[in-house]
Amino acid sequence: MVATAPRYVRNLDAYALVEVQDVSPALRWVDEHAEGRSFELFLEMGFEQEGPFGIPRKTRIVRLMGSNPNAGKPVEMGNIKK
Repeated sequence: MVATAPRYVRNLDAYALVEVQDVSPALRWVDEHAEGRSFELFLEMGFEQEGPFGIPRKTRIVRLMGSNPNAGKPVEMGNIKK
């Protein structure tokens, strides 16, 4: 979860599918796991070793499908207090 502005949040589930050779298996994976949620499908432009979840990947990406489900006006979901 990334804080975008005081008292606003966005929700994201991110997965890196490894050893996928073309878009068909990736789309099947999305179909099996999206549960009706919006999604974006990206292609990594280079090879990067798998790493811990909390470490951002650095490989360049290209969007193949979808649109940013968080685009638009943020909606208040609750108060975030430090």
